[in-house]
Amino acid sequence: MHHAVPYFILSAADLLLLLWVWLRTRQSFLFILLLVYTGMVFTFEYVIMVLLGSYVYLPQVVPWRPYQDNVIGATISNVLTIPTLSVLIVMFRLRWLPVLGVTLAVCAVEWLFVRLGVYELHWWRIAYTLAALTFFFHLAKAWVDAIERGFMDREKSKRLITFLSLLMATFALAATMMFVFSLAGIRLFRAGVFPEPYHDDVVLATIDALTKACILAAVLYTTRRLLWRGLTLPLFAGLQLWLIHTDRLRIFLALPVYFALYLLCCLGVLALASRIDRRIQRYAGLD
Repeated sequence: MHHAVPYFILSAADLLLLLWVWLRTRQSFLFILLLVYTGMVFTFEYVIMVLLGSYVYLPQVVPWRPYQDNVIGATISNVLTIPTLSVLIVMFRLRWLPVLGVTLAVCAVEWLFVRLGVYELHWWRIAYTLAALTFFFHLAKAWVDAIERGFMDREKSKRLITFLSLLMATFALAATMMFVFSLAGIRLFRAGVFPEPYHDDVVLATIDALTKACILAAVLYTTRRLLWRGLTLPLFAGLQLWLIHTDRLRIFLALPVYFALYLLCCLGVLALASRIDRRIQRYAGLD
């Protein structure tokens, strides 16, 4: 059996589950929650997988680029599966016993992937997955409660949670955009941390995406004026030029073509993030 088959089955199951949840609830806000949880999982994976080398995914979708192949596997296994299950738990307000069942099911899939040879554990253990998922699924439920009702100082806490939600959702969008650029062979970051070029690329690409997300979230949260929001685009272009000038970023297209594609994608992220901001504010009752 090809290594990619279990990943394709898992991704198909995730998408079918997400469709089923939407059909049952008809709440489009679940897609925003999906992005928020994806941003959280990206952050977690960046620390334990990218920086600390906890485990390796082996889907063999792009076997000639092993680290990018690893990231594709992580995207299917964790970044798609965990947010989808979190949405399921939140939308149906599952109690502790069903949540435990979902957690054990994910651990069983992880064990199966190890047995199939499509996933390798380094220092990570399945017991850590059990603990991490237990925490994350409860965090996912508490997060939505905080958006709806706040905590302690109700008004300030709701504003903090809505800002962090916007930040995580925007980070998910920006990080996905940067990975697609790398996968397409358009650009390559050089962080100087790891000898493997695509591993090194992910280190700086994630920081770049998080920087964009912080800027966008701050601007969107503080002003509705199109001028200030639009000024983020030349700022991002300037940051790219600085990275190119310092040899931290290599481009494999003519620069005018690259910047046209880059700014078009940034505009798309800006437009989506603006819409997400309005929906989160409305859901929290702050609009």
